[in-house]
Amino acid sequence: MRVLFLNPPLPDGDIYMKELGRCGRRSVGGETWPQTGLSYLAAVVLAEGHEAAIVDGMAEGLTQAQTEARIGAWKPDWVIAGTTTPTFRQDAAYLKGLKARHGYTIGFTGTHVTALPKESLTEAEADFVLVAEAELTIRRLLSRPRSEWSEVPGACVNVAGEAVLGPPTELVKNLDDLPYPARHLTPYQLYKMPFSRGEPFATVIPSRGCPYPCTFCRAGTVWGTGIRTRSVDNLLGELLQMREKLGINFFAFMTDTFTLRRSWVKQVMQGMRPHGFRWVCNSRVDTIDYDLAREMKASGCELISFGVESGNQRILESSKKGITLDQIREGIAATKRAGILTFAYFIIGLPGETEETIEDTIRFARELDPDYCNFHVATPFPGTELYEQAKKNGWLVHEDWERYEEMGSAVMRTSLLSPEAAMQAQGRATRSVYLRPKRILKELGRLRSWGDLRLRAGAALRLLGVTQPKSTTLVD
Repeated sequence: MRVLFLNPPLPDGDIYMKELGRCGRRSVGGETWPQTGLSYLAAVVLAEGHEAAIVDGMAEGLTQAQTEARIGAWKPDWVIAGTTTPTFRQDAAYLKGLKARHGYTIGFTGTHVTALPKESLTEAEADFVLVAEAELTIRRLLSRPRSEWSEVPGACVNVAGEAVLGPPTELVKNLDDLPYPARHLTPYQLYKMPFSRGEPFATVIPSRGCPYPCTFCRAGTVWGTGIRTRSVDNLLGELLQMREKLGINFFAFMTDTFTLRRSWVKQVMQGMRPHGFRWVCNSRVDTIDYDLAREMKASGCELISFGVESGNQRILESSKKGITLDQIREGIAATKRAGILTFAYFIIGLPGETEETIEDTIRFARELDPDYCNFHVATPFPGTELYEQAKKNGWLVHEDWERYEEMGSAVMRTSLLSPEAAMQAQGRATRSVYLRPKRILKELGRLRSWGDLRLRAGAALRLLGVTQPKSTTLVD
């Protein structure tokens, strides 16, 4: 069997973050995201004795016609696309066309199809959809005849035009049992972000699962609510392999709360310290302190991203974030004291948001003074409690998935806040934080090269709305 994994390009050339467990968003800082989830699936296919290829048309800047030619030259039996909510409809149309013209068996993986498996399969006229964590599912599909696919856990399959959803898949108990992602099949030299200083970077998944019930997030839907961590030796082996074989020394740990298990984090830090890696990660403010941050800094950590979400305690409580404003202050301060850059993410427009609570958030962001921050617009992605809440209360402006994008549009209208007000507040908050003289001088002082200047200037212009992505729209 020849299985090709695809990150389809969009007609307008926009770049999106697509990773299982993430909601998916347009590239803001000019970053081009690695396809680690597809690389894991490709590694499983290879381990089962089949052939695998990855075409990242988005990262390579291919047109849809060029991508189709690349696929055709490899002559796959299956084409499996990674997709996310704002790209799904265009991804589905593209794969539907490939199937009609070439007869490929087509499938999808990602958070959107996990949340809406039957609807997604029907719209795309796909042969199958991989639901949630997909490594065990794809292994089983490869080993069974199509007549038995409807019995495979974690698969939604096309049976004579009807979408049939199989039983839920069990999760991989021991993550060390998975092969390392087949990154050599990707254009790994092209994956870059502003913080990597022009070097290629890789995303690494050191653990899976999130126990927190945040209403706006669907990580638990994909990875489950229990935390599964890899062994230190297994994780370190992957990092060393990437350095030795691919020349990659900068990593982004893609896990929702890297610092949740303190003893495990300390073991990872001890293992990494002698090797001089550079890395960034996500964390929660209530799972970090100065001592832990200092150990992370000594092991190469350069930046930690925190989901702050709001500067209003009532909004934090209603979104089930489970943190306090004082915990946010303490976590950010401890990280900065350790010499690690901080990136704070805020969400404007969560249920209960008003113009007054938005001003609370803007004031709080200025008080925290993180090194970087993003203000997202609350987006009710399918698979989240927020989506169900919005449907129940009639808040959804529409269900045009292309506009379910945190940085480019607003799709909820509550009795307290309109979509227009949310979008205007996003721009106002961003300008309020970034267009301060001390902020600009601080960023200029961080520049290391002309290449660094180009990357950061482009990111700043996009973030401030001077050069908006092509498909950005304001929803009425």
